[in-house]
Amino acid sequence: MQFKAVPTIAVIKKEEKEAKLKAFIADHFARRQETAESADGLATDCVFLLVARSYDSPVVRALADAIAEAGAQDIMVKALILMPGSQLASSWPAALTEITDGRTTGDLRLLDAHEQLWLNGETVWIGDCMRREPAKRDAYECYAYGCEMTAKSVEAAFNRLWEKGSTVAMNSAAIGRAESPVIDPHLAHVTQSEPVAPTASTRH
Repeated sequence: MQFKAVPTIAVIKKEEKEAKLKAFIADHFARRQETAESADGLATDCVFLLVARSYDSPVVRALADAIAEAGAQDIMVKALILMPGSQLASSWPAALTEITDGRTTGDLRLLDAHEQLWLNGETVWIGDCMRREPAKRDAYECYAYGCEMTAKSVEAAFNRLWEKGSTVAMNSAAIGRAESPVIDPHLAHVTQSEPVAPTASTRH
């Protein structure tokens, strides 16, 4: 019988955020490999679902490093990035360039949504809201292993946001954007005078 773990919510120091995320993803790769070996076959192709504040979010870097180190050849990424190209020197990680289908959206409600990484139907990570810059402060995070209910909620939220997004070109030289408006990064530090209902979970 497979153990169904309760999602764990904790405060993560900003200095430890990327390392813990990378370990979480690497552990998922190890589990996939074990499952494939026990079935006398190869791991099946899969698609990761990512919602991130920017190209420079710790979750983006952690995912790129974990995929590069694992040498995974069967991974695709669907990434919804709130602020693509918000800095002139921006670049999408080379390890993700050829495997990413990218979109963005100008919907201001996304500022109150949380960064999310869906790995499969029972393994997900939920980060802090995208109004808060991850490199500047500690954050609340949720790691869910073996929790189908949490994974289903994250997947549904991603699909709603994805449908509203516009294609964005992801490349390792710079992130180009489509005609869809991109949210000014300065808005991430401005409190809205009237609250707007978010399109994804915003609970810490």
